[in-house]
Amino acid sequence: MKQHLNSLPLTLSLLGIACVLHFIGSEYYFFGAAPTGFSIGTLGLIIAMMGVLLSGYLALKEE
Repeated sequence: MKQHLNSLPLTLSLLGIACVLHFIGSEYYFFGAAPTGFSIGTLGLIIAMMGVLLSGYLALKEE
């Protein structure tokens, strides 16, 4: 079996996790306030989900 590791989904997921952990340390909002604002934590969740979806797409494409 061919072992193939695409580093882009892994990089996106780790970047998203880093953004979420950074938000826990210092709450930074791009716009808005605490309950409904767009924060670096929200951006981290979006980036991490992009990594997960890209990983799933590449796994389906490989089959």
